[in-house]
Amino acid sequence: MSTLVEPDPPHADRLGCVDDVMEPNNLATAARTLTVSELSSSQLRQCGADDWFAFMLAPDVGMQVRITFDSTAADLDLYLYVQRNDGLHLLDASETVFDEEVVWIPPQRQSTSVLMRVYNYGGSAASYELRTPLVPRAAHDACASAMTITAGQSVTGNTLGAANDLTFLSRACTGYRDPGGDLFYAVAVPRGQRLSATVVSDEDLALYVLDDCVSRCCWAGADFMDAGTETLMWTNDSGQDRTVVLGVDSFDARVAAPFTLSVGVDAAL
Repeated sequence: MSTLVEPDPPHADRLGCVDDVMEPNNLATAARTLTVSELSSSQLRQCGADDWFAFMLAPDVGMQVRITFDSTAADLDLYLYVQRNDGLHLLDASETVFDEEVVWIPPQRQSTSVLMRVYNYGGSAASYELRTPLVPRAAHDACASAMTITAGQSVTGNTLGAANDLTFLSRACTGYRDPGGDLFYAVAVPRGQRLSATVVSDEDLALYVLDDCVSRCCWAGADFMDAGTETLMWTNDSGQDRTVVLGVDSFDARVAAPFTLSVGVDAAL
């Protein structure tokens, strides 16, 4: 997480532009505090300068922030910062050339002070829509509360509501780090049987098998695609029936998305 060091740009308001009712909020020190009800959806306008907003997230609640605008008229970027004792720290950024910018803060364990910056790269007058849906923490976000699923079952989930409960010390499990939000599923695998699991998503998610939620030893992992399908197989050759834990995770804390997880158990070849 990096510290905010960039200065606020000296944009001047454009002649004839009528700014929105949130002004003045062109500086971090003048950020407009929003309530949860105001955060849902707003039509806003800026006259060449940046817009700053401040809000407080309750424990176990995340937020996805999205702005949409006409990119032929203005180039807007979006940043999220968290307030720490030593100042502002950049949490997420979106700097594309398209009509939409999206940033994300996952659920935190404690109340979190957040600042949002709509950066006007070109200094042009711009109208944009701000949407900030709140996302509660998923029920099976922790390994100890893993959701039980059975062979032949498919379930849907969304790591958008997940915090980072498990981080491996090395890349050995999936080939990558796993700082993303994770969700967990418990599956019974009889001795001598083979578990197959597939996760399908529009984002680059990872999949792994843990022995249990105490030692959290990774027995198999998959993270091979930029986006799409991840599949793994694991054979229970322990000599006894086992209940293992499947984790859906990500290589990047900023990557979160809906997914479908399918599992099967059959005779090992």
